[in-house]
Amino acid sequence: MSLVTMCSSFFLTGLAMGSGPCLLTCGPVLVSYIAGTKNSAAQGLACWSIFSLGRVLSVVFLSFLAGCAGSFLFRFFYWTITGYILWAITGFFICSLGIAIFCGRYNTAPSCCGPAACYLSRRQAKDTVLLGVLTGLMPCLPLAGVLSYISMVSTHFADGILFGLSFGIGVSVSALILMSLIAGAVPGFIHLRQGRGKIILYKLSGVILMIFGFHILFKILVEFISTK
Repeated sequence: MSLVTMCSSFFLTGLAMGSGPCLLTCGPVLVSYIAGTKNSAAQGLACWSIFSLGRVLSVVFLSFLAGCAGSFLFRFFYWTITGYILWAITGFFICSLGIAIFCGRYNTAPSCCGPAACYLSRRQAKDTVLLGVLTGLMPCLPLAGVLSYISMVSTHFADGILFGLSFGIGVSVSALILMSLIAGAVPGFIHLRQGRGKIILYKLSGVILMIFGFHILFKILVEFISTK
């Protein structure tokens, strides 16, 4: 099978998973984050782009490991204590984002200017990239299956990078784009740019993120205890 055919297969696999299992995992987290920090469809799309970049980088890194050393190094990285640590870090980070949004740390009007607004914009971009990276690194069965297959069919580390990049782009180009656009546009559609309604939306988004973060932490704690 040619390299182009293999890359196309991984892209289509990513496209299917991005509209199925991966959408169910990443969609609620990203949509809640966008709804709590953005005020337009364009901002939602930009947030999706930055998030997707972080997630693709993570997938490419894991695929690089799979292509370098086959399944042994991949399993060592993914299914030992390292995997639990990644889950825990991601859970804590998502909780911290939820708390920050709930407390109003991101609730700054998009029309404002000055050093504070510039700092806020940079901080949100960094948080979005980190959210994408951590989400991409989190152990999940569909991604584990794809990475295991990459480890078996790669003859060079470059193969792993190409296959991972193809899969990551496929996952990103999914229904998550439309969800991000809608989540970013919600405040404008229902006139929540000012007043109590906007505050309610932000606090609800923060609570949802906190729930997802605590769920991850609780899940990993239960699984860690069950292995003892």
